[in-house]
Amino acid sequence: MNSYILFWLPMPVIGVLNGALRELVFKKYLGELPAHQVSTLTLIALIFVYGLLIKRFLPLTNTSEALMCSFVWVALTLFFEFGFGHWFAKKTFGELLLDYNLLIGRLWVFVPVFVAVLPFILRKIGQ
Repeated sequence: MNSYILFWLPMPVIGVLNGALRELVFKKYLGELPAHQVSTLTLIALIFVYGLLIKRFLPLTNTSEALMCSFVWVALTLFFEFGFGHWFAKKTFGELLLDYNLLIGRLWVFVPVFVAVLPFILRKIGQ
């Protein structure tokens, strides 16, 4: 399990850098909602590329290991997102949950979903 945590650690860094890109570039040219949507897609792409870079070092030899990795990564991702968003970005939990509302065009729910399936994708690619 320690390796799953270790390999997760760069993901929040990637996420924060992606958020900075959204705020400094995408939002300026696209507006708030489209910037959020593009940022969601770019983060998923960046996390996928990161996954491809680490897959040969990540021990996912069976479905149980992929499931454990998935659980650890999603739990850490959500803890980081809501912890960082609430305590450092000073957003309420209600404001943070709005990013998960597909009915208003927010796509952020796809990030933890992708983080959840990524270990299975990496395991399949590695076979």
